[in-house]
Amino acid sequence: MGRALLVMDSDQNRRKAVDWIGKAPFGTRVEFKASKRTLPQNDLLWALLTEVSQQLDLGGKKYEPSQWKAIFLHAFGREVSFLPSLDQKTFLPIELSSSDLSKDEMTDFIEFILKESAERGVVFNDPRQHETAGSENSGDNPPAPSPEDEPEAPPTASGSSTNQDAEWLKTAAVMLWAATNTNGNTDANLGVLNAQRLAVGDLVSAEITQGAKDKAGSIYKTCKQVVMHEIGPQKALEIICRHAGIEANQIGGEA
Repeated sequence: MGRALLVMDSDQNRRKAVDWIGKAPFGTRVEFKASKRTLPQNDLLWALLTEVSQQLDLGGKKYEPSQWKAIFLHAFGREVSFLPSLDQKTFLPIELSSSDLSKDEMTDFIEFILKESAERGVVFNDPRQHETAGSENSGDNPPAPSPEDEPEAPPTASGSSTNQDAEWLKTAAVMLWAATNTNGNTDANLGVLNAQRLAVGDLVSAEITQGAKDKAGSIYKTCKQVVMHEIGPQKALEIICRHAGIEANQIGGEA
């Protein structure tokens, strides 16, 4: 067969993979990888790197977005190797590509960039302007919040959430709540919060129900109210925890 690739996006491909494995000769290598980063994640990454390159210098020197990507990947802990240049006067770094990151790894990497940049004074614009209209993942993001305030969380629907809903909502709550107090700067916090909203949307799978997505949208709205100083953190934590079905200390708040 040589080299072949299948993506487990349907029962048909799953059956095909089983059939191929059953017919493969001994010695054939089989590798399983998590789904790769999404197009919206890639768009967001380069939007953030562009803003970093415009606002931040390192050692008094400006760098291009691609150079900042290598700098952040190194700081993120990606393995770096060096090869000698052709004239043997310097060394070239390799293995600093983000193209092989999984969706979860890319989410962590974007969070890392947001955190490190905010600590150094970078103020991100609203990342929603970078969303790719009509992309294959356009339905992954939690719904945009309505302008009305939400003083109380709605009553929980009857029946228990699926395990996927519960885990995803907990992750959404942790990521969004962490963005409410990055560095005390309202504009910077709002930019980080909106970036986290996109990252949360990229974690949506087919198993996540619409009810869970609606709750995530409400969690986002509550976090935005905290950033805009429209609601106190303690009250917001109560609302968020009710939506996500968790305790405050599970997302970094006081129990």
